[in-house]
This record gives sequence, C-alpha cells and structure tokens, in this order.
Amino acid sequence: RLLETIRQYSAERLGEVDRSENHRLFDCHAKFYLACAEIAAPLLTGPGQGTQLARLAAEYPNLYAALEHLSGNGDQIEHALRLAVALRHYWHAVGARSGEILLLEGILEQSDHEVPTTLMAAGWLCKADLLRSSDLAASVHAGKRALELARKCGDPKLVAETLSFHSLTTLFHGDAQEALSLANEAVAFALESGDAVVMGASLNCLANAVEESDPPLAERLYTESITLGEQSGNWSGLWRSHNNLGYLLTQLGRLSEAREHLESALVAASRIGSEVYTALARGNLAWVLFHEGDTEGATTNFALCMRSARRSGQIRRLFSNVSFGLACCATRDGDAERAAALHGISQASLDAYGSPWDPNEERIRDAEMAQLRQTLGASFDHWYDSGLTMGREEANAFVLNQ
Repeated sequence: RLLETIRQYSAERLGEVDRSENHRLFDCHAKFYLACAEIAAPLLTGPGQGTQLARLAAEYPNLYAALEHLSGNGDQIEHALRLAVALRHYWHAVGARSGEILLLEGILEQSDHEVPTTLMAAGWLCKADLLRSSDLAASVHAGKRALELARKCGDPKLVAETLSFHSLTTLFHGDAQEALSLANEAVAFALESGDAVVMGASLNCLANAVEESDPPLAERLYTESITLGEQSGNWSGLWRSHNNLGYLLTQLGRLSEAREHLESALVAASRIGSEVYTALARGNLAWVLFHEGDTEGATTNFALCMRSARRSGQIRRLFSNVSFGLACCATRDGDAERAAALHGISQASLDAYGSPWDPNEERIRDAEMAQLRQTLGASFDHWYDSGLTMGREEANAFVLNQ
C-alpha cells in the first residue's frame, strides 16, 4: 500500500511538470531500466540467476513502465526491443501475461529495416517463447520467423538457441520428424558456439525428440545435459534436465529414479524462485505418485500444479495435463462420472491450446476411456460431453472440485 501511495504521489507531481520535461524524465527512467535489464540478462542462466530474478521481480513495475514508454515512441523502438529481449529469460521463468505479449507484438510491428537483424531474430524468438504458454500454433509460426532471421545473422549461439526452441514447439505441435531434424542441427550449432548453457539446452531438445523412438539415447542425452548444467551453474538448465529425465523414467516404470530426478527439479525450481518450473515438476511428480498407487498424493500434487500454473499465467499450457491426471485419479477412486467429465475438459483444453496428445499419455487415455465406456455404458457420452462443453470458469472450479 505504501508503494502504491508513493506511485500515486509521483504521478501527481509528474502531472505538474510540463510535457517536454515529463517526456525527458520518462526517457531517463526507461534508459536506466533498460541498462538494468541488459546487465541482468546474461546472468539469468548462471549460478546467481535466482538472485537476479528476484531483483528483476522487485523492479518489474518499473521495467514494465519502461517497456510501455519505449514502445510508444517510434524513435525508441529499437530500445524497446532490446528491453523485451533482455527480459526473455525472466518471463520464461516467472510467466508472462497478455500485456507483455501485446506490447512485444506492437514493438515488432513497428520495427523496420534499420533494426539489426540479430536483434529482430532475438525479438521473434522472445515472441515465440511468450506465446508457447497460450497459443502453440502462433508460437511455432513466430519460431519459424525467428529461425529465418537467425540464419541470416550467422551467429552460432543465436541459431542454436532458436533451433532448440523451435524444435520443442514443433514437437509439441505434432511434427516429430521435423523436430528431430531441428534438434540435430541445434546440437551442431551449439558445438560451434562453445557455450555450455546453449549446448545443454540443445541436448535437452534432442533428448525430447528421441524419447519415443530411442529412450536409452534420450536418457544418456539428459544425463549429459545435467552434467553441463552442474558445470555451468545453470539452475534453469538443471531443472529442465531433471524434470524431463524424471518424466521419461516414469514412462519406463523406473519410479524411484524418476522421483529422485523430479525432487532435484523441485530443488532447482526453488533455487531459481520459479513458480512456472515448480508447477511443471509438481505435475510430473504427481504421475510418479499415481503409478506408485498413491492416488491421494497424486491428486494433491496435480492440484498444486494447477494453482501454481494459474498464479504464473501458465494455466492454458498445463490445464489439459492436470485435468487428464485428475481424471485418471478419479477413475481409480471409482468416480467414473467425474472421470469422464474431466476427460472431456482435458480434450477441450488441449484442442484450444493446439497440441496433439503426448504418445505416452494417449496410450493411458485410450485405456482409460475404454474402461469408462464399459463402466458407464450409454451415459459415458453425456458426462464426457458435459466436460467438453464447460465454460472456462466452470471447468476450473470442477477440476479443483470446488
């Protein structure tokens, strides 16, 4: 409340200043926070990234105000794009709202041929990253544009980063073969760059791409990525590697090993202070508990995952996974009607996000649906359709059993 009072007082005082002086003050403010963000940016993938994220979070109202100011001034669009690019890893870790996406889209629309191609590529990569939590198809489209621009620059680090991210979204969008090709290329460019953080990310993407076809290779790649994360002190990289390896080991039935890696992922998320990363690891840990027969523990962790996702703006990305997991828990608890409705909610959410089913989850879902059809008979379609057509708020409340 005190900070809000100070903000209101400052706004009133600024209103007393003439327009040109007011603009100059906002320019100085924006210049200062652009410098702060660009100093912090390279530290957001190193040992002190948690501290840097906390500092940016404390100053985020100022950073957002600076981005708004710069984006509204045509002669400072390049500075606006630099600020957005500098905040990319921050947004990736803490989540971004629709306001950030709209601002970045406006900045990119105003950017012209005078803006360096390297910066434009990084800007489109930032857009693809922000859109991944809400619109997968749009994220893939932005990633393609980022990759086109990055290839023109010839910077192996930027090309590797862009290929890695585009590989992931392409895989989640359903094109496994193209994702594998992009991931292999990302590893080659990462090797050329000599950057351990970029190398770890590219190995992660390659592991994702081969999980279904070659699980032992995926496991080795994740393990190598963990080693690189430990060497570079990159907690977000360690979170990603442990989380993904934990998910893979769950699918392979190696539950105790999976739990160890997912608990390590939660530790990494805590060191960073990222609710986004915590939500994703909680969701995967819930599946371990489910396969261990602990339905109550799984239900609790799925609910925790959803609450974290809502707070961090990742609900559209994770809602289908959570409702699907809770549907499986409901089936095991003997509540077939609730399970069928949750499966409908999960399908509707996945359709809205624009992603096909994960192959492992699809196998579980097919078996679940067959069991529920046998249990419910003709009423299955009624309950499934009720979930499929629920409004967003009603579905949220139903999933959390409120």
